[in-house]
Amino acid sequence: MSRLRKFNRHKKKKLIVMGKLVLIFYLALFSFTYLTGGTIAYFNTSSTGTLTFTAADTWFDGSNLVFIDKPVQNVKACPEVEISTRLKNEGIKMSGTTKYEIYFTNDKGNPKNHGELIVNNGIVPPLDNGEVTELTHLAKEAGFYTFKVYQREGYEGKSSEIWSKKIHVNCNAAKPNNDEQVQDDTVENEEQANEEVNSETEEKSNSDNSQPDENKEEQNESNQQSEEPETVEEEQNAEEESTSPDASTSDGQAEVNDQEEITEQGDENKE
Repeated sequence: MSRLRKFNRHKKKKLIVMGKLVLIFYLALFSFTYLTGGTIAYFNTSSTGTLTFTAADTWFDGSNLVFIDKPVQNVKACPEVEISTRLKNEGIKMSGTTKYEIYFTNDKGNPKNHGELIVNNGIVPPLDNGEVTELTHLAKEAGFYTFKVYQREGYEGKSSEIWSKKIHVNCNAAKPNNDEQVQDDTVENEEQANEEVNSETEEKSNSDNSQPDENKEEQNESNQQSEEPETVEEEQNAEEESTSPDASTSDGQAEVNDQEEITEQGDENKE
């Protein structure tokens, strides 16, 4: 019985090993055929579409921010002085805020290219279509400033950043103004003094000129008096000249009358 039991145990072990080998063989064969086998495509006439959804914070609201201060600003004042620039929304109403920055440089160049970032947390409030806001800053140094504004997230234009024109805080230009005011005051005082001097000299000259005029008037009167006798004599001479031809004519007529009387007497004697 012990031998039979041993033989049966040995026989069961062989069967188990054979079963495992057969199972491994079939698994390997199935895997090989599955991996190397072809695929079958199925076609149908139904149309399909795709929908894409984006997060709400990446939607573009259609706004368009622009700076409306075109020329370069020249602020003739010394720090501390407030500078400002105007920003306008030419698009659809903004659905939220955006930020702006400020750059500064002491050189004459453009702060956009080589300026120093001095403000990086400026906030632009939501603007309606056509609404204008003013961005301000307290300038503490003389030099050049410029504002940089970011468009709303998802902006579909050329650039999501816009730059303002330069703002020049010109302290040197402010000083000559005070000097000019002082010069103007001194010039006005000098002009007033000159006017007073001129008025005094005119009065003196008028007083000096009045005396010669009086002397001239007296001389003219004496000359007129001296000329009056001459004019009287001239008038008399003119009268005599005017009367002398009449006298000569009267004498001639008398002679003619005498001759006529003589001829008449001669004729009477002859008769």
